[in-house]
Amino acid sequence: MVSRNFEAIALKQLQEILNQKGITAEALFEKYDIDGNGSLDFSEFENALRSLTGQSAPQPIIRAVFNALDLDNDSTLELAELVSLIDGGKSPISSGEVGEIEVVDHSNSNFNGSYIRQGTEINGKPWFLNSTGARLYFYSGGEGGARSWSFDDRQQDGSNDWYRGGWTRPPTLGGIPLGTRRWVGVGRVTLTSVGEPAGASPEDAAGEDTFKIRLELSKSIFSTDEGIEVEFTLPVLDDSAWIGVVPAGIAHGDEAVNDQHDIEFRHLEGRTIGGFTFSNPGVGDWSIRLNDDDDSGNELAYVEFTVVAGLAGTEISGDYDSMMTAKAEAFDLIHELGPLAESLAETPNLSDEMIKDMGDAMLEEKIANLPNFLQNLVRKKWNARSDDFVTMVRSKMPEASTIAAGTVVAGVLGATAAAVAANA
Repeated sequence: MVSRNFEAIALKQLQEILNQKGITAEALFEKYDIDGNGSLDFSEFENALRSLTGQSAPQPIIRAVFNALDLDNDSTLELAELVSLIDGGKSPISSGEVGEIEVVDHSNSNFNGSYIRQGTEINGKPWFLNSTGARLYFYSGGEGGARSWSFDDRQQDGSNDWYRGGWTRPPTLGGIPLGTRRWVGVGRVTLTSVGEPAGASPEDAAGEDTFKIRLELSKSIFSTDEGIEVEFTLPVLDDSAWIGVVPAGIAHGDEAVNDQHDIEFRHLEGRTIGGFTFSNPGVGDWSIRLNDDDDSGNELAYVEFTVVAGLAGTEISGDYDSMMTAKAEAFDLIHELGPLAESLAETPNLSDEMIKDMGDAMLEEKIANLPNFLQNLVRKKWNARSDDFVTMVRSKMPEASTIAAGTVVAGVLGATAAAVAANA
């Protein structure tokens, strides 16, 4: 699960990107509301993020940001909810019955303060009253005009479309318009449910550098039946930069050393924010390490964790030594591609890409029964050595002059055989 702090940082990073690009909530809707229904569903929001940021963030991150912005929990984002992000407002989320609402930032101070829920309803919705007599109520459109939530300071039964303190359109499902919204006639006003936990917002990450290096584990102690979840925010790094699981006792600083001892890894592929879930490495002390590239680079950051005995039958391995033995045996499978190289050398018209593809297919066949983390390690090693495999195949192929001579000999033999057959 994405942590609240990480969710806030993700929101702040997205807010900064949108503001840097000069993108307004209205412009975002106009461009990405594909079906024109006045709201963004999850798919439209995901496409918008990919287009705006140039990155494909992991689904849990996108889902967390989407849910934080979806104030009324109707599985769509409305214009007002996007305004709360781009304009920098709060995005509180209320659950259960709302008994009190705090209003701030209203241009008329009489409409600010605490509003208490009253015992009756207006137009089928709860209404709220503050100490100055200002009220927040739902107007159903019975007198004409749009349905709305309105601020007013006059006593009435809800049949009048009164809004001295401004009005805003109701959320899609008709809930209370919590969060920061534009209220017609007064500007931005923030409503927060008192006593309810607010959802994450960009303001929760105020002062944070959203592109600094940050590795964050869901906890520091795991049992052997749990995956290892890590979240990150980073500056832009090389596509080959990677995060991996390395025993805590291995010396820090050198990417090549980490590469030699990693149990499992993931390439970042340009991501600056996201998360990975690694397979459990078994009982012991471990670390998650960030490396700036995959070619004798540097370790940039790390965070440590411990795995203790958990549910029976779920450990990947018993100890580090046996894991390293399994890793070495897995790497030996690459050397078993030698006979394939001999066979491919007999077909001199193969392209380099075809040779690599055949090597890939054979390797996948050999590693199919290995644990996932070992399969990933072997693929990583193979990717680094596939060019060497092509060179080896090429070196075993006969020289071009030999091939040409063989072709001539085959031609002469063929012609002789034909003549003998014709004169028989």
